[in-house]
Amino acid sequence: MTKKLGFIISGILLCFIASIVLNEMALFVIENKNTAYLYYLLLPVLMFVFGVSTLSKGIRVKVRN
Repeated sequence: MTKKLGFIISGILLCFIASIVLNEMALFVIENKNTAYLYYLLLPVLMFVFGVSTLSKGIRVKVRN
């Protein structure tokens, strides 16, 4: 049960941190109007993907009785 809970919590935290970073970086790109910074938006998107996959792994983990 603790392994499942750990995966779920870490997945939620990764998604939350990625959404904050994505929001801040998007605002930075909009303010500077420079397209070179668009490549930096890839990092939070990858964090979000890893967070969702970790969360789904935590949901799929079978609990042993």
